[in-house]
Amino acid sequence: SVKAEENVGIMYASMSPYWHNQYDKYMKNLNGWSKIGADLYIWIYDSIFDDEFIYFNTIPNTQKIFQELKKSNTIYLEDMGHNLANVSFDSWSNYIRSKLSWDVNVDIDALTDDFFIHYYKDAYKEVKQYFDEINSVENSFDDFTRHCFVIAAPEFKEGKYWKKDTLLSWIDLLQKAIVKVDKKMSLRVERELLTPLYLYLEIYALETDKELLKQYVDMFERICQENNIIYRAEHGAEYSKDIETKMATWRSLL
Repeated sequence: SVKAEENVGIMYASMSPYWHNQYDKYMKNLNGWSKIGADLYIWIYDSIFDDEFIYFNTIPNTQKIFQELKKSNTIYLEDMGHNLANVSFDSWSNYIRSKLSWDVNVDIDALTDDFFIHYYKDAYKEVKQYFDEINSVENSFDDFTRHCFVIAAPEFKEGKYWKKDTLLSWIDLLQKAIVKVDKKMSLRVERELLTPLYLYLEIYALETDKELLKQYVDMFERICQENNIIYRAEHGAEYSKDIETKMATWRSLL
């Protein structure tokens, strides 16, 4: 019984960057609007924003969303990413999402390989190995979904998800990559080092000897300073999500 006039845009928001059966009804509604002639304006939000140091790969789900939105006659898309600068693999995410905006069926794996080769240069192999391994770990979580907004991040800061030896191996791997590149490239690699460092300190700081703990906290602080990272969550200072508060907690254990 609804007719969309030519000068009316239907805005239906927001869609989160994960994909499961709860979107059947959502997409049915979008397809319904499309069938009565609506030009859709869609806003999707792709950010953890409660704890940006925790990396989750939402791109495969973003591609599915883009594909469905195109079928539903979406004309304009607000693809909202992160508010914070230098979040994990953000340049890669922006690159892939830009490509998806022109072709929703692009080969993500091929684009990723090409991006890593050109973006990380001589550190490509190590960073790509880390990228593949952390994605593999994520996908092994029995209760894992791509439910990546405000309430989700704290649920995954536990040892049952992130094993100590695995985090240590990633820290070592990325440190080896850093020494292979110049300063500009090293900043890019160091930014990715923040994720395993952060998870290690959050989960295993209490059982770590003080020498290694100090080394990791100092490393984390230096990398944040060099990358101009002040907050660890988009909420900012209002919710005490600043870096200084977190490091003070870790340093109290020394």
